[in-house]
Amino acid sequence: MKDLINVVYKKYDSKYGYRQIQIFLLQDYEVWINHKKVLRLMQDMRLRSRILRKYRSHSVSSTGGRVAENVLQREFHAEHLIRNG
Repeated sequence: MKDLINVVYKKYDSKYGYRQIQIFLLQDYEVWINHKKVLRLMQDMRLRSRILRKYRSHSVSSTGGRVAENVLQREFHAEHLIRNG
């Protein structure tokens, strides 16, 4: 069974995880295996799917791009806040 899982895993360029491997085993080789069994065997063989990043950050990570220049040369100094009441 491990050999068959390894063949399917290599056939699809190591892209898919245990759920999809189970489906391909059924479609390609007409072999029904429980998905939990496929998961256990893949963990034993240390086979993992490639996980694609779903989110890419679009903001600038450096502080120079986020802080505006002091064009007017203003000097801001906060003293302390006085609360009434």
